[in-house]
Amino acid sequence: MNNEIVEYDQKELEKLRKILLEMLDEVVRICNKHKLNYFLAGGTALGAIRHKGYIPWDDDVDVIMPREDYEKFLEYARDEIDDQYFLDYYKTDERYYKHHLTIRKNNTTFGKDRYKERMENGVHLGFFLDVLPIDYVKSRTSKKTIIDAALVRAVELAIRYKSDFLNMHGLKYKPITLPLLLLPKKTLHKLLFKLCTKYDNKKRDYLIEYCAIRHHIKQVIYDYDVVFPAKKATFCGKKYNVFNNVDQYLKQIYGNYMELPPKEMRVAHMPQKLDFKNGLSYNTKEEYDRLNRK
Repeated sequence: MNNEIVEYDQKELEKLRKILLEMLDEVVRICNKHKLNYFLAGGTALGAIRHKGYIPWDDDVDVIMPREDYEKFLEYARDEIDDQYFLDYYKTDERYYKHHLTIRKNNTTFGKDRYKERMENGVHLGFFLDVLPIDYVKSRTSKKTIIDAALVRAVELAIRYKSDFLNMHGLKYKPITLPLLLLPKKTLHKLLFKLCTKYDNKKRDYLIEYCAIRHHIKQVIYDYDVVFPAKKATFCGKKYNVFNNVDQYLKQIYGNYMELPPKEMRVAHMPQKLDFKNGLSYNTKEEYDRLNRK
């Protein structure tokens, strides 16, 4: 399916979802092998609880991991993930602009108009599954927590700008962000890691999802007991990990999550190009080693 699409053909959507589920199972396989914590996140967790599968209009899968498990997953997956997948993050793609891992399926394309230039420049835009880290914080409401979150957001925006994914008009927190643009991108990634993990050496009572701080900060800070220990929920006929108090987690993000949103808010990612056969193919280990030799 190479032409532009306005809405999914149901058969194409089911085909895409099947592939995403295979990607999820590959992540879970590695996590189970090495005893790593993982949880279904965001709309995937919501789908598991409200629909026992995908939200009817959804077309992606999100997984979240505590930072310690996330970093171990990166190392294990580099050598162990199936060759049909590519680990897309700043160490394997110099043009990557996010601060979390995206796993992509080789030889596929999930493209949007805003990614057109990136596709033309050889950026891997295969079908994707996001793996997001969560980090510890001291407090839910302190000024220090809010300042740290603002700094993380500013560094992330600077990285996006230097990756040609954001123009000056979209650059927020400019008093903080503009000086950051003087730093090399590799330095910005190191700074981002340092900011996110500053409390991870000693477990605290709260965890924060820095990848989602574009929302209200209180929505993405979770009590330790909300997260741990994991419990199981059904997603597409299989059991996967979700947060211990998944009800509280979903209420923080969505409010009355069991109520369907208005039709105008039932929006998928909707690619303009959805290709199951062609697209870029990278070898994760080779790309990772090449970039880390620099």
